[in-house]
Amino acid sequence: MIKTLTLLLSLMCCVPSVLRAQETDMLFPRISRALARDSVDRAVTLFRQAAEKDVEQAEMFYWTQVDKTQNVAVLFSAELARSYQKERSFDKAYLFCQEYLQRYPDDLRMLELCASASLMRGEEEEAADIYRNILRLDNDNLQANIFLGNYYFLQGERERDRLHKSYFHIKTPTRMQYARYRNRLSNIFRNTYSKARDCLRKAARQMPSDGTQHTLDLIEQIRKEAER
Repeated sequence: MIKTLTLLLSLMCCVPSVLRAQETDMLFPRISRALARDSVDRAVTLFRQAAEKDVEQAEMFYWTQVDKTQNVAVLFSAELARSYQKERSFDKAYLFCQEYLQRYPDDLRMLELCASASLMRGEEEEAADIYRNILRLDNDNLQANIFLGNYYFLQGERERDRLHKSYFHIKTPTRMQYARYRNRLSNIFRNTYSKARDCLRKAARQMPSDGTQHTLDLIEQIRKEAER
């Protein structure tokens, strides 16, 4: 009796996934028919539904059934990028972001998704490059300003910490050593902290926060130190 109930429960648990797979399979012929009729919007809508139900099956359809010379392939790649991002499969999300951005390099939403995927993959420098590109297109982009503001600030903190360690271990610094220290501190502020300040000020205008204001206050203290 117990074995029978266990088997029944197991079968019941499998039913939803089987039904989802069947529903996804039914979408692909409809996508093909829409493509044959040049109904691009309809094809993209159906492909989005397929990717949301089973992104791996949708990817297989993309690689095996879609003509990559057609613009619809680029639109499909965007849907795969979004679905893989939701699945937290960031390598795949990044891959399909790149597929899309080869055709539309100035698409802000996809650039933001690509930057986020790069960051989750541990590629901080690459994410920073993408966010800088975003600011080239949209100087007030909130996501880019928040990231780069904190990125430049932490970069400045690391450089200032190294400078302090190399200078303050000198028991009796000469005037030349002190002048060199002041010059390097000024350069660090100009090259990192001032950039962080500019980004965070723009972010604060759109979305004020205690954390952002605290960082801006710290930067102001460092500015006074650098200009003293």
